[in-house]
Amino acid sequence: MDVSKHNGHLDFEAMKRAGVEFVIIRAGYGRSISQKDTLFEEHYERAKKAGLDIGAYWYSYAESLMDAEHEADACMKVIAGKTFEYPIYFDLEENRQFKIGKIFCTNIVDAFCGALEKNGYFAGLYMSRYPLTDYISDDIQKKYALWIAQYNDKCSYPGVYGMWQFSDIGRVKDVNDKPGDNTMDMDVSFVDYPSMIKDRGLNGFAIEKPKDPPAQVEVKPAEEKKYSYNIVIDSFDDKAIAQTELAKVKGYYPNARILTTYKK
Repeated sequence: MDVSKHNGHLDFEAMKRAGVEFVIIRAGYGRSISQKDTLFEEHYERAKKAGLDIGAYWYSYAESLMDAEHEADACMKVIAGKTFEYPIYFDLEENRQFKIGKIFCTNIVDAFCGALEKNGYFAGLYMSRYPLTDYISDDIQKKYALWIAQYNDKCSYPGVYGMWQFSDIGRVKDVNDKPGDNTMDMDVSFVDYPSMIKDRGLNGFAIEKPKDPPAQVEVKPAEEKKYSYNIVIDSFDDKAIAQTELAKVKGYYPNARILTTYKK
């Protein structure tokens, strides 16, 4: 599911109970940080509290490469300090952009997404099915994660894509405060983006350091007759770990000489 201020104040707990697993939130639009979506912070905080995985998108009005670079900069300032389990998408929809041509559209996508990637984000492109193949080069289609809109019983895009927006008339009961038509965009993901992004330390996540292996206990023949055997504890790099193992070993082998070694 993807949302913006146009969906109003949302009950993400209700979404979670209804089976929604992730939400893509509009961070803003245009080339200025002042164009941040007015409900972005609220949507982000409530979705996190509900335990939903989150991605974001930035709606583009770029008419030059410089515009696209400014849009990327504004987007990164808005999302700074937050974590996202799904990609950060460049939303390309404006007909006036398509009229400038395929080379232009291809270049602004690469400018925006490339800037995000250089700054540690997992970047993607959101477009409708046919403009995507008409206005974006094949290499850029393959370069970034694709989120494709096609309101049909299946997505006919022939290439590889990670998400499909299949409807704009979805409904979740009691999810927002808007009167009248409160339909929402519905999406399905085919890629385990949360694992991929966390494993790579992207989108605000830090790569987890591997835990130290347990201390190795080695039993050696005794060098002195008064001991039945010698035991050497070789800790990975932590004296505290070795001392913990030492106490255990003493209980198991009361008639042994304990030799301990540490790397630091």
